[in-house]
This record gives sequence, C-alpha cells and structure tokens, in this order.
Amino acid sequence: AVGIFMIFLLMVQLSGCGAQKEEQAVSLKKHGDVAFSYVTYFQNHLSERQAGSEREQKAFRYIKSEIQKMGYEDSAIEKQSFRMSSGESSQNLAVKKEGISKNVIVIGAHYDSVGTKGVDDNGSGVAALLECAKRAKQIETPYSFEFVFFGAEETGLEGSKHFVEQMSKADKENLLFVLNMDSILVGDKTYAYSGTVDAQGEISGTEYLPIIQELALENQIKLEENPGKDPEYPTPTTGDWSDHAPFAAVGIPYIYFEATNWDLPPFDGMAETKVLGKIMHTSSDDLAVIEKVFPNRAKKNLVTFTKLLSAVLECSDFK
Repeated sequence: AVGIFMIFLLMVQLSGCGAQKEEQAVSLKKHGDVAFSYVTYFQNHLSERQAGSEREQKAFRYIKSEIQKMGYEDSAIEKQSFRMSSGESSQNLAVKKEGISKNVIVIGAHYDSVGTKGVDDNGSGVAALLECAKRAKQIETPYSFEFVFFGAEETGLEGSKHFVEQMSKADKENLLFVLNMDSILVGDKTYAYSGTVDAQGEISGTEYLPIIQELALENQIKLEENPGKDPEYPTPTTGDWSDHAPFAAVGIPYIYFEATNWDLPPFDGMAETKVLGKIMHTSSDDLAVIEKVFPNRAKKNLVTFTKLLSAVLECSDFK
C-alpha cells in the first residue's frame, strides 16, 4: 500500500511540472532568481513579441496571469488598450500597490520586442519588474506604487505615450517620479540616468537621482552615470528613446536603469558591450548567445537591479 501511495504522490508531483509553474517555484530569498527564471521563460516561450501582434498579446496574457498568481486583486489590475499609429491594437498592463503614502512611484518596462528573442530588450526589464511586483506584494511600502508593463514601445513609445495621455491632473500631482527599465541584461556596466535638457542647455528633473545613488552605495551596487562624452547627452541624462520620455515631456521626473557601455564609440550608449557591440535589435539578443559569450553576466545584472528595486520599495526618503 505504501508503494502504491508513493507512486501516486510522484504522479501528482510530476503533473505540476508545466513550464508556466517554473517561476512560482523560485524563491524570493535571493535577488535575481525570480527575474532570471522569467527571462528564461521569455527566451523559450515568448520571443518575437512585435507590437500589435498575437505574440505581444500572448505576452500580455502571460504577464497578467503571473500578476494574478502573486495575489493582486482584479481591482488593482488595469488593461489599457489603445490604437497604434499603424491601426493595430496594443495594450498596457497597470498594477496598483497601495502604500502608506498616497504619493505614487511608477515603475515601468516595455514587453514588446522586435524580431529577436528579446531577452535583453526588454524581457530583462519585464522580468525585474515582475520580481519587484512579487516582492512588493509581501511588504508594506512607504509609498504607493504602480507597476506598468508598456506595449508598443518599439513603434514609437506608443504605450507610454498613451499612459501619460490618460493620466488625470491628480494622477500627475501624486506621481513623484517614473522609474523605467530597458535592456538591463547584458551591458558591460550598469547605469542610472535622470534629467532633461532645455533649449539653454540647463538640466532639470534630477532631484531623485542622488537618493537612488545613495541606495546603490548602501547596497554595495556599482551604479554609473552617462559620462557625457557625447555633448548631446550631458551627464546624467540620456536620449529620449525609451518609455521615460513621454513622462519627462510633461515635466514628470524620471530615473532610467540600463546596462550598456557609454565609453564605447560613438559614445551614445548604443554599443552595449565591448565584445559584441550592440545586443538589442540583433541576433545576439538571445539568452543562449549571451550565456555563452558572457557567462553569468545576465544573472549578475539582474541581481544588481532587483536588489536596487527592493531598496526603492522600502525607501521612505522620496519627497
């Protein structure tokens, strides 16, 4: 009888080994573990997530199901559908986490990609955001958070533009800053950007960057600034090519996490690695290539950014 019971128990265990259960079995004890499991899932099951495509919709449904598994109520989860300039449909997923303060911090990452595996650009940002949302659900946070998975970034920041356009005046007044993550998996160095440049060359909107840098120091994280070798992108700013830009355009401060290498020509942050150059939008945006050429780098970068995100969740110094 004992033998029959053990066989039955084994069958029950094996029946729960589906691919979509991989992430839920990963512990939150070590930063980056959950995020890396999500990157692996994107590599194997959710590549080529072109904006407006069924693959992008499939990724949306997957992200929503993972958020629901974390315990977020349906009332906290919003699908924001919008029409792209091409006429096709895309959507954002916005998830609200109430904190002690009603002041809000938006943390965002786009989940669409071009015709690649898309693990660096931007499965990595999505993966870190999912781990962040999972951690946030289990703690009381000093501030309220909104985790936003943007669609249609690759077609002109259409998801983040839609998000900003639908914000009310009160939403904008309560929003302290947006933290954007894009292509954090494989770059040689880890960066945080902030600030916009006006017509006179004056930089504004960097008030939250020193707090982020202090959190990095406290957690022994090496977080660099764009060194400003290209005068078009003075320190500590960056270009307007990711989902922080629509927020900055209406005066909302931003922090932008990225892994790249601004010390490589043409000094515009596009050459992510000294060995392979640009990874995003190339065939090198593939976890198999990344792991072979840069052993353990993906995990190391995810540890860096998920640890920093945890510090942001718990920080009470944002005013």
